[in-house]
Amino acid sequence: MGYELRRNLDFDTDGDGDVDGDDPGSYANFGTIGGTFAATFRGNGHTISNLTIANTSGWTGLFASVGSGRTVRGVGLINPTVSGPGLAGTGGVGALAGVNNGTIIGCYAIGGTVSSSGEEAIVGGLVGRNNSLVRTSYSAASVSSTFAATNSGGLTGTTTGGATVRNSYATGITTVGASGKRGGLVGSGHGGNLTNSYWDNTIVSAAGFSVSASLGKTTSELQEPTGYTGIYSAWDDTDGDAWDFGTNTEYPVLKVDGHDPAVQNRAGLHVYPTALRVPAGGSATYAIRLHKAPSATVTVTVEGATAAVAVEPAMLTFTTANWAAEQTVTVSAAAGVNARLSLAHTATGGDYAGLAAIRRPGVSVTAADAVTIVDPTPVA
Repeated sequence: MGYELRRNLDFDTDGDGDVDGDDPGSYANFGTIGGTFAATFRGNGHTISNLTIANTSGWTGLFASVGSGRTVRGVGLINPTVSGPGLAGTGGVGALAGVNNGTIIGCYAIGGTVSSSGEEAIVGGLVGRNNSLVRTSYSAASVSSTFAATNSGGLTGTTTGGATVRNSYATGITTVGASGKRGGLVGSGHGGNLTNSYWDNTIVSAAGFSVSASLGKTTSELQEPTGYTGIYSAWDDTDGDAWDFGTNTEYPVLKVDGHDPAVQNRAGLHVYPTALRVPAGGSATYAIRLHKAPSATVTVTVEGATAAVAVEPAMLTFTTANWAAEQTVTVSAAAGVNARLSLAHTATGGDYAGLAAIRRPGVSVTAADAVTIVDPTPVA
């Protein structure tokens, strides 16, 4: 039995860059919550944009768990917002799959956030816990696990003994709680096979537990090859001519299975988290960075603040030198305020002028006294 995606999907139905009350709300992952997807899925190069999943139990991802002997291939996730508990020691949280016991080929996640506040959570940009094979894939999603003793990796949270990551890479920022294991590619290797796979160590310096630091490459090292040469010389050994290398200032992107390189290489903003709770009389922060090197200096403006809910700074500048570094926006709420609002972002300069809403996600803000704060995502 199998399924296929026949067109692109976008959960931001009103096109305002924010999944909010005007949109259908969150998505429940394939398979029952905590259950297994026991079929084959072909994405046919299509994308799923603004996917929002907020689980309080079970494995979490577009697929809760990919079953043994099953294959998921050829789908791209743009600006996913995925959060879950992680299931201490056994489960995971990932944009595509919480747990992978099968084969994942030719998939990617760009932008958005994958997060967990669960104890001993396993969180990855594409896959939480990889028990089998992830190949010819990449993630540029931001990954966060806040509880102690968690695993946080740019591509997978863990890749267990006997499992493999092959011909893949990650460029997302990862954060982890105290005593946690954090890595740019994999949070914890656990004896897994990491073959011809890399992360951008200009963005994330940490290698992760039982992961060779030699797999960390600078932005230039990842972008300069424009074909199957150097660190990518073996990337055509399993899936043929699967990659488009673009110019020497772009990361490789997928063209296998009908993927459109232009969709992946477009200028855009990484905004995380996209849902923020601010205590009345206090503040909270979120971060912004660019997806690709700009042709000239880019100015990002934050819109939608009020006298009661203010932002600082309201304007950020990214240059051709610092484009990959995250910049922080502080949102402050006045004492006694109880409000919900959406912050929007616009960009000018270089090839970032006139970005479509899908390429510049907004932030949903709930500001209230601590006893009345309600998580603003998902919004029914």
